[in-house]
Amino acid sequence: MTNPLHLYRSILRTHRFMPREMRFVGDQYVRSEFRSHRSVSDRRFLEPFFAQWTSYLHLLQEQTGRNATDGSVEGG
Repeated sequence: MTNPLHLYRSILRTHRFMPREMRFVGDQYVRSEFRSHRSVSDRRFLEPFFAQWTSYLHLLQEQTGRNATDGSVEGG
């Protein structure tokens, strides 16, 4: 399973490359979702949750052309 804290931080780092208004809304939503799932321990709920957020992170990285883990620009 994915490391939740690493995934959370990577999403927030990738949001830095979004327009300010979108970043604000996105950050608030991510924080709210991860906070609401903090006490969940059932893998039946956590696995799809993390799979969807991982997919979202990959989509954002493609759209922004950035790799949030090191800040590099892909393709140039």
